[in-house]
Amino acid sequence: MGQREVAKEVWDFLVSRGWTKQSVAGILGNIQSESSLNPDIWSNDGGYGLVQWTPGSKLINWCTEKGMNYKTVNAQCQRIQYEMENGIQWFSNPQRPDLGYLSFRDFTKLTDVKKAAEYFIAFYEHPANPNQPVRATQAQYWYDQFKNQANTTSQGGIEMQALITIGQGSKKGISWFDGQKRHNLPHADCATILNEVYHKNTGKYMPNIDLSGDKEAWLVRLDQAINAGS
Repeated sequence: MGQREVAKEVWDFLVSRGWTKQSVAGILGNIQSESSLNPDIWSNDGGYGLVQWTPGSKLINWCTEKGMNYKTVNAQCQRIQYEMENGIQWFSNPQRPDLGYLSFRDFTKLTDVKKAAEYFIAFYEHPANPNQPVRATQAQYWYDQFKNQANTTSQGGIEMQALITIGQGSKKGISWFDGQKRHNLPHADCATILNEVYHKNTGKYMPNIDLSGDKEAWLVRLDQAINAGS
């Protein structure tokens, strides 16, 4: 996988989770300097991965506990998302007093590419020299590359997936909505497996919606909506 493919996967993952394009570009500008956009690279000081987690065990142990392959872009993006949600690895830098405090979550809402690149190097990466303008230049490059492109992490394919309880009484069953079509599943174990795959890919579980019994009319409306979009 080349640099552009890695950058696009990071872009699609984070943008699909509500990060601004500018904040993601800021991360990409830093990743380019940290790892040359190589998710499977070690540094001499024990750093590993896209953002050079140091020690590398920070990432590896976390991924292993969750049953994920730590060498993949997806797993490393999930770690970054987890760190953002829990305020991990993010703190002020006394070498950049010009940057007022900004939470990691608020970082994801930035709309200035240069500022995003500067905050990420200063508050997250913490290198010996946090003044590296080239990272903002790189961030602008990736923003210009992807800002008008469609997100290939489809909201329909990923965010819209759900498990749906259907039927009545002893004939209750379960179906899987993949974001575009609804599939009746032959056994409850099928839903369990699909949910685990979804969890490995997104870090969360699919919602389970009950459209059985007297709610069956809503199932009809769902099918009508699906057919209308096909």
